[in-house]
Amino acid sequence: MNNLLETWNETYFDGRLSPAVLEHLANLERPAQRPEVRAFLERAFRHMQQARFPPADFTVELAGQFGHIAAMVQDAWQGVIPPFTLDGRHRKIDDYVERHAWFQANPAGTLLDVGCGFPPVTTVETAARFPGWQVIGADPALPHYLVRDEHGDYALFDQAGSLQYFQGGNGRALAVWQDPESARAYFSSLLHRLLPELAAAGSETTAPAGKGRAQLVQNPARQYERPNLSLRNGRIGALDVPDVHIIRCFNVLFYFDRHFRRRALAWFAGVLCEGGLAICGVNGFHSTRCRYTVHRRAGKRLVEEEFAFSLDNVRPLGVISWSAFHDDDQETDRLATLVGAIRADAAFRRDFDARLDALLARHGLFTRNGEGYLVELPSEMALEQREKRQFEIGEQLDGEGYVEAAAAVLQRAGYEAWRNHAGHVAVRS
Repeated sequence: MNNLLETWNETYFDGRLSPAVLEHLANLERPAQRPEVRAFLERAFRHMQQARFPPADFTVELAGQFGHIAAMVQDAWQGVIPPFTLDGRHRKIDDYVERHAWFQANPAGTLLDVGCGFPPVTTVETAARFPGWQVIGADPALPHYLVRDEHGDYALFDQAGSLQYFQGGNGRALAVWQDPESARAYFSSLLHRLLPELAAAGSETTAPAGKGRAQLVQNPARQYERPNLSLRNGRIGALDVPDVHIIRCFNVLFYFDRHFRRRALAWFAGVLCEGGLAICGVNGFHSTRCRYTVHRRAGKRLVEEEFAFSLDNVRPLGVISWSAFHDDDQETDRLATLVGAIRADAAFRRDFDARLDALLARHGLFTRNGEGYLVELPSEMALEQREKRQFEIGEQLDGEGYVEAAAAVLQRAGYEAWRNHAGHVAVRS
């Protein structure tokens, strides 16, 4: 083991990472030669240590996820925030909105989804769930062209034909990220092959994608708009949207430092109506590994109502829980501190860990090997299906009272804590 890997293991994991995990983490040593990549990885490991993350639960799969994120840190998207979006990602946040007393008192209003991504599936879901509300999806990277191949993999381009983003489809969300340069060349070639077909068709769409067929769509955002849903190309601070009642901003602000976050929150306060809510945070597939802060406009400023997180962060199976792109990421630090306080309670920790182990094994996801390390069970399940099962496990644990139990641990530690409208652990400063 070389010096860097040995330092990571000893400093953050008490030298207890499994040989299999260390073998996979060795792949990160070359990208970690870049200062920004090394800083990201060590920041995440520091948060894991702060949260009392068990080294025996650091899986090979988790090590692989760090590899994906390291590629993003290496400017894989050339400075553009990836508009990664998935069905059901904000379902629990919509639950929170729907059950909030302020929302129930306002049968009609406007919801602004900042950083809606593309395709804006979660914005479409919100508009369908709240038909009496006007929903506005905003993103600075809404594409001029969408290219989709016969496998469902797609790429987004601006009007000049510059690639903005690419993603796998049909259960292959992360697959095409393995070789970014080849993916860029492939999708760019596909765009230039299809542009003449688009011109010949005299429309905004070539032939539908299918077996052996690829498709090019111009101005693809239009196909998602509905009577109560509009999509706008624009960024924070540069949108004319006065008197908004609710702002939802997920998987955006954590790419920026605290100075930008302050400016964003000040802009939110300026466009929200009195009493309106701004809900900002991070989440993953099916609302897993979720953390967020709820602000309410009072006078001319935002005041914090609560900070909340999903129970799966207590022993997460994904890296997003500990991912932070800046040292001053207050939400990630706050999550790590609260999870560390929960896991410091030995009785809760033993009960929770045993129950989670049993459910992971029952769902065919993970089990313990003879040395006590958590290992992935062989499976043909796609990543999205595995994440869906993790979400279902979280729902079962909530139904069994573990969210309330975690909140009670925090109460004993001196926090004002409770189970919130989304079924998440919440605290108030």
